[in-house]
Amino acid sequence: GQCRHLFDVIYAVKTAYAEKGFDVHTVFAGDWNFNPGSALYNFFADGDIDLLFENRRKMSGTIDDSGGVSDDDTSELHVNDDDGVSEDPSDAGEKLAADVIRRGWNLDNLALALGSRRVPVPSASGHNAQDVISAIHRMMLTTTYRLTMAHPFAGDLQSAYRAVEGEEPRFTTCHAKFVGTNDYVWFTSGLAPRRVLRCPNLDDILQHHRLPSVRYPSDHVSLVIDFSFS
Repeated sequence: GQCRHLFDVIYAVKTAYAEKGFDVHTVFAGDWNFNPGSALYNFFADGDIDLLFENRRKMSGTIDDSGGVSDDDTSELHVNDDDGVSEDPSDAGEKLAADVIRRGWNLDNLALALGSRRVPVPSASGHNAQDVISAIHRMMLTTTYRLTMAHPFAGDLQSAYRAVEGEEPRFTTCHAKFVGTNDYVWFTSGLAPRRVLRCPNLDDILQHHRLPSVRYPSDHVSLVIDFSFS
């Protein structure tokens, strides 16, 4: 939901300036809190995502909130757990909707992710599992059994480091709870990344303990890119 909102706001700003005759380019830079290859990373890179098959707690690739309903926990779902394929499309749709709940989604989560106007019931509060399944099923019927969303920069957003180096850095943060890549600089067409500042060697980082340290004052390393107008 945060990503969707960010894309929508930045695209509106970009469109407003473009309509005034400006040649507008866009750079998204920051600590995004998702790993390369995760569902959210692919959402940025590919431009769309289908929440139907995504585990909500694993979308970032960094955190697995085991406090929610697991993929295999069906104790609260009063649905037919027969593994056979139902001949009734409505039954098949309800089974898919039940799978959505098993992956950690409810109506509140979907309202945040997709935007509240795409969710038929404003809140899951006070609704039992079967009511939520029915509501999710109705949503899926409008998109041929999909819960998809796309951002307006689809097909026009690339990661600068991946464009130059062919891959993301091995890590951009290294502290007591996590070592990995969470930071990216994304850019749109009209810009061309020419070179990047490579990240320090992990062994060098660990000589001074984990980040931050006396040598590296931040818990993230710096990402630096030289761009030119293409």
